[in-house]
Amino acid sequence: MLQDGGDLDAVVPLNGAGQAETYLWDFFPPSFNCPHRHRLGRLNDGGKVVCNWEMLRAQCAADPHAAVIYRLACAAISFEVDLGQRTGCVIHAFDHTVVGLPQVAPNVAFTLAGLAATDLPPTLFSLPTLTAQRGHDRIRLLKLDCENCEWAVFAELARTGALSVIDQLLIELHFKQAATNAAGPDSGVRDVFDLFEALEWAGLYPFSWEVNHKAGATRMFP
Repeated sequence: MLQDGGDLDAVVPLNGAGQAETYLWDFFPPSFNCPHRHRLGRLNDGGKVVCNWEMLRAQCAADPHAAVIYRLACAAISFEVDLGQRTGCVIHAFDHTVVGLPQVAPNVAFTLAGLAATDLPPTLFSLPTLTAQRGHDRIRLLKLDCENCEWAVFAELARTGALSVIDQLLIELHFKQAATNAAGPDSGVRDVFDLFEALEWAGLYPFSWEVNHKAGATRMFP
């Protein structure tokens, strides 16, 4: 799959050459062993695997705001409802494309605002701005599904060092090539390698991953 001495621009997402078939995501297997993994929420799109939700419950036992949990983009919130019921934690949900939550969720606090690499008021804000507005200096769990905004957002977070405030990340990645399999500088392959490298520098290593056949590949990091 890697050709020409490891040139990322020569990598194709799927190399189906006989028995040597490889897939881009094969380069990023889980490298952190979390023995306390559970999948919360519905079984299909929307549910996610989380590492050690019991720790969040312990942190929120006396104060539901003790563990800062962010959910960015919330068209479906089965995971948040499940997590809130199990832990008692308040979950901060942000989305600028909907006027409210899709279902009743007592533990989810909704804000009409979206995520971007830099502030674009009145509706789009960077992650550091969202946390500063609420007086949060650390995010225990961040769940993100922002339909392709993740590439610019995480490039900026890596540039500024802001990734270091995240303890656990659940992210759905939307690969740039929706239906093609071409190599080259615009293939999206280099973006994936850059993202994983930045996350590892911030101490975020993959503990689980799955393919969302509807929307692309989902990656989760502790």
